Amino acid sequence: MKPYVVVLSGGDVETTKKRIDLGIKLLKENNLDYDKLVLNGFNTSREHDMGWEGKSWKDDERLESYSYLPFYEKNIIHARNTLENALTTKQEIDHSKMYVVTSATHIPRTKFIFRKIFGPGYLDYIDFVPAKEPEHLRRKHVIKEKIDLMIHNYLLKDARDDKEAYLYYHLRRKKIGRVYTFIKNILI
Repeated sequence: MKPYVVVLSGGDVETTKKRIDLGIKLLKENNLDYDKLVLNGFNTSREHDMGWEGKSWKDDERLESYSYLPFYEKNIIHARNTLENALTTKQEIDHSKMYVVTSATHIPRTKFIFRKIFGPGYLDYIDFVPAKEPEHLRRKHVIKEKIDLMIHNYLLKDARDDKEAYLYYHLRRKKIGRVYTFIKNILI
């Protein structure tokens, strides 16, 4: 069975374009059709990313330069955060071989969350491929990702399956939301 290439969207145009370009490169290197490319994270509510409220993914400037490609209309999975990326990927693709493309700084948190959702054997069929980040964003992302990984360790520590992970994430996130935002605003 041919693998999927799952590209997780980033919060900014430059980062996301680098990830999509790497995803397309992986398709070509592995002789895969565009139906094997899945863009995960583009959604209409964007509750976690400021500035995207009310926009449809079709209006998303992170995607507009790719509208000519065959995947544009059908291979978008909507998710608001990395946990939802993992949950929707499992729902749509399940345990198929896949390459998950994200930024190098995002990989530790992505692996942590995918392990929680897919289980301990997930590295047998999921490879994580780092996309290069714009240098002016990398330092900011390194700090943000370290904070986010610590927070996700707390949010998901007791979750035994994907349903519990989703529940714990949302219940605990509300509890620590203000502290989380305060720390990120000070350090970033």
